[in-house]
Amino acid sequence: MQNLRSRIVSHAEKVKKVEEMEAVLAGVFSQEAQAGREKFEYLVQQVIKPAFDEFKATLREIGRDAVITTSLTHHPVQSIGLTLLDRYLSFGAGKTLKLVNPKEDISKRTNTKFYEVYRSDDLIYVRQRADTQMDPISTPVAYENIIPEFLENELASFFERAYPTTC
Repeated sequence: MQNLRSRIVSHAEKVKKVEEMEAVLAGVFSQEAQAGREKFEYLVQQVIKPAFDEFKATLREIGRDAVITTSLTHHPVQSIGLTLLDRYLSFGAGKTLKLVNPKEDISKRTNTKFYEVYRSDDLIYVRQRADTQMDPISTPVAYENIIPEFLENELASFFERAYPTTC
């Protein structure tokens, strides 16, 4: 079986190239667009996801929770979202969590507090909604500005807007 695997894998790159050429000829694929998608996926893996993971771990320390959703509708990654989970106590015991379907557009959910980073053409957009009574805020951000410090400031302000203190 190892021989079968190696034979198939050895042809995978050639098949990929032929499919890409056919898609280019049909006008549905370009190397530039693919490079943009790969650049965004790299950014997600190296910068955005680690920041989201740290945010989620910190929330758990204080008794809150969140779901990280990586959109894989088209590989590579197209968007990555962070959805806050509200806790509802039932008769003083237990909690009910509303889970997030990764195939669902988190911005369409009416009661969801979310922070999402997604790509569109040559730009990256940061979309967030902490107040369910308001439309999401969507801001274009250049690739080079999506750095750990930017995400740290954004996520801290997102948390503060989602859970404002009244004291």
